[in-house]
Amino acid sequence: MKNKTITGNWYTPEEYLKTKKSVVYTSLLNTSSSAGDWGGIFIRKQGGKYKVFSFYQENRGLSGFNLYIGNLLFETKKELTYTRLEAIERLAYSLKY
Repeated sequence: MKNKTITGNWYTPEEYLKTKKSVVYTSLLNTSSSAGDWGGIFIRKQGGKYKVFSFYQENRGLSGFNLYIGNLLFETKKELTYTRLEAIERLAYSLKY
């Protein structure tokens, strides 16, 4: 996936990620900016592996948001249970995604 400019509200960049077939999970981990400059993670399933990436959205005012896709944080072949998703979120947050 590439960086992209998206028109919409604060939640539109995350919703855009959810429309991608390979994306199986998204989570906003930092929503403290009142401007909507938020960050989080998303997980793609590719070739039997789950790959965790960071993303960041930057408010462009009336022009919408810039969506920046970060580097691969890590990958696993294990199925994604609720407990594993919680652990992935904690790990990503501690790495400052």
